[in-house]
This record gives sequence, C-alpha cells and structure tokens, in this order.
Amino acid sequence: MKKVLILVMVFAIAFAGLTFAGELNIEDIDLSAISTDKLISLRNDIEIEISNRIEKTSDHIYDGEYVVGKDIAPGRYAYTNLMDEEGATGSLEIRDNETDRTIMYRVTVYGRCIYDLNLEDGNILCINNGDGFIEPYHPSWALD
Repeated sequence: MKKVLILVMVFAIAFAGLTFAGELNIEDIDLSAISTDKLISLRNDIEIEISNRIEKTSDHIYDGEYVVGKDIAPGRYAYTNLMDEEGATGSLEIRDNETDRTIMYRVTVYGRCIYDLNLEDGNILCINNGDGFIEPYHPSWALD
C-alpha cells in the first residue's frame, strides 16, 4: 500500500511540475549569458510567432506583381516582411506602370522588417521571393 501511495504522490508532483512548466518567467532567464547570434535568432523567432498570431487581423500578401488601382487600392502602407528562412533574401519594388521606371527598390532579408510604401494609382508593386503583411499606414500620433 505504501508503494502505491508513493507512486501516486510521485505522479501528482510530476503532473504539477508539468502544469507550471508552460509558464515562462523572463526574470529567470540570464540574457547576458546568451550569445548575440542566439539572441537575434530568438528575437526573430518571437517576432515571427507574434506575426503568426496576428495574421488573422492583417492582410497577408504573397510573391507577385500587384497593379495599384486594380489589385490594391492607392494609399500609404506598412509592409512587414516575414522571411523566416535564415540567409534568405528577396526584393520589394514599386514601378511606374507607364514608364517602367523604378520608384523604390529594397532588398528584403531574413527577419522581420517593416517598409513604408506610398502606392499611387497605376504603380506596380512587385514582391519577389518573400511574403508579408500589408496594412494601411496610419501612425498613432497623426491627426486624421
């Protein structure tokens, strides 16, 4: 009987430990002991996880060309790059449809980067080798 009681107590203690193991207390982590590369990797993973959680309330946009005024409304946007493969690069370009002149060109890199886009009617937005979220840009400090 004692053995059964001890076994039940061991399982109860183990279960209680597992229940609380899911909670992370940031004060218990010594960030100074972690290498810079690991911290950057951790930051990128956290930003990707946060982006994945808010994906349902944001507009996900993929590789391709988008004609402003046809595929996307003219306006000012914030584009959040979501490259999650280390070492990956892509590009973000805005071109004038009539002259084919490049208005803006940015190389997008691994990690979460935010780009300010001013899209005018007739422009072409090109996203190459990447995807992200595109949302109307409206800073909280701006007056309507």
